[in-house]
Amino acid sequence: MIINVEKFKKLLQKSTVNYSIETVQINLDKEKICSNMISSANDVIAILKVDNDILPEIKGEIQFNFNDPVSEILPFLNLIEGETVIKVDEEKIVLLTGQQTSKIYFCAPQIVSVFDRSEPKFNFSVFNTINVDNDLSSAFDKVKKIGIKFGKIYFGMDKGKFYIETSDKTNKFSNGFRVNLGEVKYNDMSMCFDYKNIVNLMTVIEGRKFSIEYFYLKEHSLGMIRAFDENNSENYYLMSKKE
Repeated sequence: MIINVEKFKKLLQKSTVNYSIETVQINLDKEKICSNMISSANDVIAILKVDNDILPEIKGEIQFNFNDPVSEILPFLNLIEGETVIKVDEEKIVLLTGQQTSKIYFCAPQIVSVFDRSEPKFNFSVFNTINVDNDLSSAFDKVKKIGIKFGKIYFGMDKGKFYIETSDKTNKFSNGFRVNLGEVKYNDMSMCFDYKNIVNLMTVIEGRKFSIEYFYLKEHSLGMIRAFDENNSENYYLMSKKE
């Protein structure tokens, strides 16, 4: 069979949210590719059901299980451009490119962190939805430059203004940077997310037609964001954290 390596790399990036998720399971048939994964910290979820444009010659169903794909798979794929021949065995895949042969072994299915539901369970509703557009990307690029210092990115409400911010709100003397993203009728609140997770999510979705929903549970001072494409074939969930 022939595999499109660049598209396979993109699939790995999506199914792990740019490697925020440490393991990956990919289920393929002739029509679709599915992957439901969750990070070891339970703060990142990726649910994919996308068209199979990677292995169109496949017959039946195949499952790939990989541990630590960023170090165990990506370096091998980066040695290949375009398409290559792939052989799929019970315990590994073999990539044949000219005089090159790459063997990449699967891990046991028990090792991968599969998310076993169609969506996270939550009993709180959306309070805001925004499109991933140039304004959001511009605001995020500025926040990203500062946020690496704090390791935190906040989304919140302040007097009817919905904002993205980076700072350390556990320190009242902390520097910070905030960009208002619009007006929303909602109570003042703040949700803290891991910097790396937000950066990785935006790496996956920027430049494509995505929307982001924001959820908040006042009783626990915690929230969640859901990013999804126009076909609802890619869904990404990030959970906020207690500081």
